Amino acid sequence: MRAILSVAALCLLALPAHADQYQYLTLEQATRAMQAIGTDTVVQSFCAPCDEVKSQPLTVASISIGRIWEGDSAEPYASDGRTFWEVVVNDQSVDLAYVYLHRDGRWENLALLLGLDAVKVPRYLSAQQLTP
Repeated sequence: MRAILSVAALCLLALPAHADQYQYLTLEQATRAMQAIGTDTVVQSFCAPCDEVKSQPLTVASISIGRIWEGDSAEPYASDGRTFWEVVVNDQSVDLAYVYLHRDGRWENLALLLGLDAVKVPRYLSAQQLTP
């Protein structure tokens, strides 16, 4: 019984955190995100599941989408043949669940704005979370 509990505890430790919710995307999701970000010159980065207290402003100098590859091979990332894409801002891949866009006077979560089911992230940044 003790061995079973130990194995169960190890399995729980191996579960991923909530980071990387919407970093690997369909082509449609990546395209929609790139178009939404493209209209902004500054976005806010804020990872609530990471226990961040304040957002970080990020000036968008460049934005693109890129295909996710398995290592250095020419094979798609998923073994079932699905291909994933990522949004790249200033040469860094971003997770849509932790990006906020300025809309109607508030900073709104990009993943939720696009109808994606991001968890444990606020829809809007509060004044206390926002770094001007």
